[in-house]
Amino acid sequence: MELLIVGGGHASVALFERARAWQQRGVSVTLLSDHPYLYYSGMVPEYLGGVYSSDEVRIDLKGWCQQTGVTWHQGRAVRMDPTARTVTTAYGSTISYDVAVIDIGASNPPPPPGAKEALVSTKPMHKIERLEAWLRTLPERTSPQHLVVAGGGAAGTELGLNIQARIQRTAPRQCTVSVVEPADRLIPSFPEGASQQVANLFAEAGGRLYTGRRVQHRTPTHAVLNDGTRLPCTQLVWATGSVGSPFWQRTPFSCTDSGFVKVIDSLQIPSAPRVFAAGDCAAVGGYTDLPRIGVHAVKQGPLLADNVDRMLQHLQDGKPPERAYQSAGLRAFKPYSVAPLILSTGTASGLWRAGSIWWMRPAALRMKHLVDLRWMNRYRLPDENTWPAWQAAHARCAQDSAR
Repeated sequence: MELLIVGGGHASVALFERARAWQQRGVSVTLLSDHPYLYYSGMVPEYLGGVYSSDEVRIDLKGWCQQTGVTWHQGRAVRMDPTARTVTTAYGSTISYDVAVIDIGASNPPPPPGAKEALVSTKPMHKIERLEAWLRTLPERTSPQHLVVAGGGAAGTELGLNIQARIQRTAPRQCTVSVVEPADRLIPSFPEGASQQVANLFAEAGGRLYTGRRVQHRTPTHAVLNDGTRLPCTQLVWATGSVGSPFWQRTPFSCTDSGFVKVIDSLQIPSAPRVFAAGDCAAVGGYTDLPRIGVHAVKQGPLLADNVDRMLQHLQDGKPPERAYQSAGLRAFKPYSVAPLILSTGTASGLWRAGSIWWMRPAALRMKHLVDLRWMNRYRLPDENTWPAWQAAHARCAQDSAR
């Protein structure tokens, strides 16, 4: 029996905790991922703000494989054949499976002309390594630098605030930070009062905000907006939302208009019950408009592990996969009725929001750090440092970090 995990995302890391038990039952487990680390999206803005080090915000996928006996296969999946039960990589190799889990995340929409090779996209998340390397060099640069963040939703705003705070601390006269948002205000999905307070914070820190506009073109020196405004641009960060991975276009599976694969509430693909899809790459029936934020992928993790375990046992008992939902008792995913979300702001205060209720206090940032680090501690390898609760509750911030 062969279990193939493709992607190693926020939901599928929960499967590592079952790997040894599955192998004892005769199941071989393989992880196919194009990067050896999973960067936790909830902590990346503060990583770029200088609050955390890289080791504190990423899970060592390859290390976990070595610890648990999982076969590590570095590569990118480009094609899947559910009839032959195989996945093909970009290198042309083929991996077979009896049960597969796809957790490859989402992609950013296509970049504007002239920007494809000259920007940092936020999806997949590990691409921000390039941005962190650039930020480290700012204090030594002799010419003015200009960072433009395309997209002022929750992700782009949080990145902009934390990076601006870091620049104010390390290179205040060396770099400008601009955020461009097509809506008429920052984080338009948040209550208006929260949007205004965040915009004020950004402006007070020296950030530049351009609402009601979008980046339409990139030249070697400027980001050109759709109204003709030309912003000096040394580094362009593409944080413009999510679309489905191109991988799904090479499969026979049904997808939403935005390219996310459709799954039922057990996280199975209806036409291929041996295949599970979770995290940002999947649209769960009844919840297709669910925001693609890490809190939902993390919540899916334990349920995904349970359902994969039950499917493996179901197949080992010689039962048909099509009957697994009924006879194996697969669990149904139900998201939070109101998903809480906490944004770091580059200051000692975090922005907590649930539905129409929001508040900004240091306690919110402490809560965020406690939740984030407790989850990360769960997936740190035995020889890695973990954070005790009292340290996690300390509200370090980009504004005053000593890093």
